[in-house]
Amino acid sequence: MADKLSVVSEPLTVTIDGCVARTGWSRSEVYRLLAAGSLRARKQASKTLVEWASVLEHHGTLPPAQFGLGRQSAT
Repeated sequence: MADKLSVVSEPLTVTIDGCVARTGWSRSEVYRLLAAGSLRARKQASKTLVEWASVLEHHGTLPPAQFGLGRQSAT
């Protein structure tokens, strides 16, 4: 029998504060993404619940970070 504690699952939804904590985005950015339709949300009474799948989908559209030597000074 599988150990139930070893099963890791992603949430269906997270609160706005949960989205901020998990992604590092600001509250303003989360609301901007919701308004733009990049994230989806549901309402449960007064709570706004962000669909976690939409967060992962949006994250997948972001370009990879590129690191290099930066700007070269002219000599």
